[in-house]
Amino acid sequence: MTLSARPLTPAVGVEISGIDLSSLTDSSFAEIERTWHTYSALLFRDQRLTDNDLLSFSRRFGELDLPLIAGRGPRLSHAP
Repeated sequence: MTLSARPLTPAVGVEISGIDLSSLTDSSFAEIERTWHTYSALLFRDQRLTDNDLLSFSRRFGELDLPLIAGRGPRLSHAP
């Protein structure tokens, strides 16, 4: 597959196609990461990813934050 990047707006965002995120090579990921640094936001359409595939791809960018559990996240104060 050949990675293709199409800018979404003049300022930010790119749609990446021609890649299967569930089976990335190191060189394909390096190209995606360079594109992310250039455009700040990435859009991938029509990916068929398991939860583990998505976690594996996401972890390549760095450590992930744990999700907040409903009712256990930070409380916002509504005091005047």
